[in-house]
Amino acid sequence: MSRRTVTLETADYGEVQFVCPDWCVMDHRSGGYLQDIGHVAAEERFEVPTSMGPATVQVGQGRYEYGTPERTVPYLSLDLDGVVYPERVGQLEEFAQALEALAVMVRDLLPRLMELQAEGRD
Repeated sequence: MSRRTVTLETADYGEVQFVCPDWCVMDHRSGGYLQDIGHVAAEERFEVPTSMGPATVQVGQGRYEYGTPERTVPYLSLDLDGVVYPERVGQLEEFAQALEALAVMVRDLLPRLMELQAEGRD
């Protein structure tokens, strides 16, 4: 694992230099604005099967290099079929619990749905 020092020309602060974490997959070729410089890890992609085709869930990780402490903490980005929800570390446990509750609810509803399906065949 190697960290690299990056030098970029930004539109608002001129040349800036920072250390890029070893997990970052960005090439950092364009500086843009200082507040937009960030680090992104490789995304994980999951597909949830549905009757209308797979629903895609992409999970990305990252953090911004500069800004307020709230901006520079790591975040997890959840892309649920094209809608992106950036979540902070503190929110992830609540999100995971909600997913677990949804799985329990689906499993609990399944026997009743199977009953209804069977009744429709009679």
